[in-house]
Amino acid sequence: MKRGPVGYQLKTFGHATLVLLHDGEPLIATDPWLIGSTYWRSWWLEKYPTREQIELVREAREIYITHSHPDHFHFPSLRLLGKRSTIHPYFPRYAVPEFLRSRGFAARVLEPWRWYPLATGVRMASIPAPINDSVLLLDTPEATIADINDCAHRPRLLKCIRDRMLIPGKRLIALRSYSPASISPTLFVNGKRAPMKTRQDYVAVARNDSELLGASYFVPFASQASFARTDSQWANDYKVTYDDLQAYWGNSVVTLCKPFIDMDLSTATYVSDYDGGRFSINDQQLTKVCERETEEKEFELPHDFDAKLKAYLDEIPLLRVFYRRGIGWRLEDRGQERFYSSRRREIKHNIPDDYDFTITVPAKVLYEALCNNVLTDLGITMFIRVDTKINPKLTYGAFFLMGLHDYGYFRSISDMAAFVGFYGPYFEPSLMRTRWLLQSVSKVWRSPAMPNFDPPVS
Repeated sequence: MKRGPVGYQLKTFGHATLVLLHDGEPLIATDPWLIGSTYWRSWWLEKYPTREQIELVREAREIYITHSHPDHFHFPSLRLLGKRSTIHPYFPRYAVPEFLRSRGFAARVLEPWRWYPLATGVRMASIPAPINDSVLLLDTPEATIADINDCAHRPRLLKCIRDRMLIPGKRLIALRSYSPASISPTLFVNGKRAPMKTRQDYVAVARNDSELLGASYFVPFASQASFARTDSQWANDYKVTYDDLQAYWGNSVVTLCKPFIDMDLSTATYVSDYDGGRFSINDQQLTKVCERETEEKEFELPHDFDAKLKAYLDEIPLLRVFYRRGIGWRLEDRGQERFYSSRRREIKHNIPDDYDFTITVPAKVLYEALCNNVLTDLGITMFIRVDTKINPKLTYGAFFLMGLHDYGYFRSISDMAAFVGFYGPYFEPSLMRTRWLLQSVSKVWRSPAMPNFDPPVS
């Protein structure tokens, strides 16, 4: 028996979960974070999905995971839904599909810039974006949905999507994040917090992206988390809220919607159960936070701690080029320090006065990140502190390099060539002409899934 109104509906809930429905039947859901927390008990949902909403995700024909950050690829939520089919973007190096297959999921990878049928009259396309993120397009007879989520892209990519993939004049609903999810608010210069962007800057990105795509409506999305650890609660004061979106949206041609919507795509009328973004954790959640923090305080540094830290940082060759004075690690909960001399490739147990930047982080968190090869995720946790003596943008670049390492692009010349060949055109169009130079060293050129800013539309 069909549920709900006739026609196409868009529902958003949780953090970055949207569900597209037709006559009450869920066709596709995205990025299900439905239960629990992530980033070492730091991030919690502002508003947890209801049982009915979880069932909509469970019953969806397809589940699309935009990228591997755990607030989007939340494995505990996928386990809750049961072993099933998932779909993923294509990147030259991407471990998520194989990880899921090894655990009984039927994970499929989509070719970029190609329309796939989802249901009668409904199609979907996956557009990779730097670095290892993706835009999801959902085209229905009544409207098109563009899920930009966390993509940090060049305007040229959105222009290409608009010109090559979208139908002129058709109603477009854009969704994307709009609040800090990086080291920006954790940066300190001369002992004072020095965020790289203001609330107005984040709102401007959301508004400009929506306008560049030619959207009619913007739905606040992928920023519906709050921070509950003792050392991350401060970040709630730096969140960009719906009130900020209203204050800085200005006279845009794009209509600003509320979060958590239920929209009729034929009329674009919607209702929202947004209640102001108030957040507090319950006793059970607080217990989990306290248990985690207690584990960290009781953690003893393993004998291989220094070796793992050195091995990881040694594998990022550009550290010696851009961070020649070295990187410090303050293990505040242990009262210890580590210093990586990038020129000598040595680990020392005290941080000198002359360094490029230091990262303050719980020792257990750092060790777990090293063991799981996810140091770049530290920048999203909101409980680290980064003190820098260099340009903040260059400091930010170190986490970018960690990301390249974690995704596997530094493993070989072939992997680096695949990265340059795949993403280079996003930054410099002339790099498209250098493909032939890389063909002999990179398997990516034998794949049909290549980025190309003149893509076929089928």
